[in-house]
Amino acid sequence: RNNDKTSPLDLANAIRGYAIMKQETGAMLQAKSLWEEVRKLYASVDVEAGVAESSRRLAAIAHELPS
Repeated sequence: RNNDKTSPLDLANAIRGYAIMKQETGAMLQAKSLWEEVRKLYASVDVEAGVAESSRRLAAIAHELPS
């Protein structure tokens, strides 16, 4: 995140893996934060598939979190 040479797409792809891991291990609040960051990064480079996946996963997390 702190390296100016890292492209937003590379960063999104790297963080995506962590978001999946957090979601699959039940760390939903951390996963939510990571998916939000990933979605913003994919949106910034117009990767619609990444934005769509992030949105789907955020919706699934919302169903897991207490209201």
